[in-house]
Amino acid sequence: MALHTGVTEERGDDYVGPALNRVARLLSAGHGGQTLLSSATQELVLDALPPGTDLQDVGEHRLKDLTRPERIFQLLAPGLGLPSEFPPLRTLDSRPNNLPTQLTSFIGREELARDARRLLQQTRLLTLTGPGGIGKTRLSLQVAADVVQLFPGGVYFVALSAVRDPELVPSAIAQAIGLS
Repeated sequence: MALHTGVTEERGDDYVGPALNRVARLLSAGHGGQTLLSSATQELVLDALPPGTDLQDVGEHRLKDLTRPERIFQLLAPGLGLPSEFPPLRTLDSRPNNLPTQLTSFIGREELARDARRLLQQTRLLTLTGPGGIGKTRLSLQVAADVVQLFPGGVYFVALSAVRDPELVPSAIAQAIGLS
C-alpha cells in the first residue's frame, strides 16, 4: 500500500494528475504487506498516528519518471501483526545504474516501450535505430528505468553520439560502467 497527499483533477469517471503518478511510483517501489508513505503524507499524519504505530524513515529514493527523489516512510505496526522487515525498495537506487533523471513524463510510445522490454528479456543487447530527433534516447532511457529491477548487475546508459572512432567505443562503455 502507498499513501501520498496531493492535488488531483477529476476527468469523467477518473482522477488524473502528478499526485497519482507519484503514488503509483511509490506503490511500485514497495513489497506485499508493506505500507509506504510520501513525505507529504508523513507530515500530515505524524502527530495523529494510532497507539502502537510508528513511521520509519527509509531515506530518499529516486523513483521512475519523477524529477526529484522522494523521502519515503514505512508504517510500523508490530502490535497489529504487520511485518516490519522487507527487501530493499525497488527504486532506481536499488540496482547499479547511471540513468539520468528524466525531466518529462513518457507519453505516447507505450507500445514501443513494451516491445523493447520484451526484447530485452530475450537478449543482452538491444539497438534502437532511426533518424536523429525521433526520440530513440528518451525511449531507451524509459525502457532502461522500466527494467532496472530485472538486471542485478545494473543498467547503464552509454552515450555514443560524440564517439566518431569505432576504436573508442569500448573505452566509452568502460567509462560509463565505471571500469578503468
